[in-house]
Amino acid sequence: MTPTETKTGLPVGYGLYFRYIRMSSVVSMLTLSNPTCFSTQLNDTHDCNGLISALTVRCSGHFDCSLVVIEWENIMQYSHEIQSMCPIQRGDLHASAPIPVEGTMVNPKDVIAISGLSHGVGACAPQQGAAKLTLNVKNGIIEEALIETIGCSGMTQSAAMAAEILTGKTILEALNTDLVCDAINVAMREIFLQFVYGRTQSAFSEGGLEIGAALEDLGQTQRSQVGTSYATLAKGVRYMELAEGYVTQLALDENSEVIGYQYLNLGKMMKAINQGIPADEAAKSASGTYGRFDEAVKTINPRQQ
Repeated sequence: MTPTETKTGLPVGYGLYFRYIRMSSVVSMLTLSNPTCFSTQLNDTHDCNGLISALTVRCSGHFDCSLVVIEWENIMQYSHEIQSMCPIQRGDLHASAPIPVEGTMVNPKDVIAISGLSHGVGACAPQQGAAKLTLNVKNGIIEEALIETIGCSGMTQSAAMAAEILTGKTILEALNTDLVCDAINVAMREIFLQFVYGRTQSAFSEGGLEIGAALEDLGQTQRSQVGTSYATLAKGVRYMELAEGYVTQLALDENSEVIGYQYLNLGKMMKAINQGIPADEAAKSASGTYGRFDEAVKTINPRQQ
């Protein structure tokens, strides 16, 4: 019986990138960039990473002359100049540099390879406010999110919405999600870089940090660390709020220089009130002094004097 010939028609400038191909006929001629990925055996299945530029199948009449494509995809167009070039084999491939991920060194290829806890800080375009974002990621999924903002009242509302949006997404999804406020979007961009470059806080911590570690950053009173100080050339400095809490009095010496302050820790006070302690007593127990407050020649209210 006279052999018949079947030829595939490919669009000009296109190729088909075949990954797995089974030949149900005897192949006598293949024009491939990688011809070794085929054999002439019937019904063989091969992992083929070759780009097919033209394919001619020659088979006997009693065979089903066909190609069975199990998986394929179209690839990008190539210009005429590129198509006319001869292929040159590249040298040994070098793997990407490993990064530390929760105590192990990995070569991440997919987002699910990324885990860790890290921080990112961003600001909006007019630099009017800033946001700090803390994420705890496990297998690429955001399991815990902490958003802290400063300097912009609207940003606090944006943080409330962003906190609902973030959890359950992959870090790649979160990077491409509108997190309401531009400062939070910038913080997400910065924290993404921390994750993919292996610069997380838990990079060398075996097993990473448990869910809840971000909340622990706030301390026992679960309030953000905020510092507020103000000064003018004419009237000098005013401490408003520092690590210990809300500053109620500044202590000045004989030269009118600050030597200490009295503060009220609002977090401790509210915790005591929630436990049923009267407000006056709770405020007193949450108050304290710093520095040489007792040696003050004069004390002032930094907001009124």
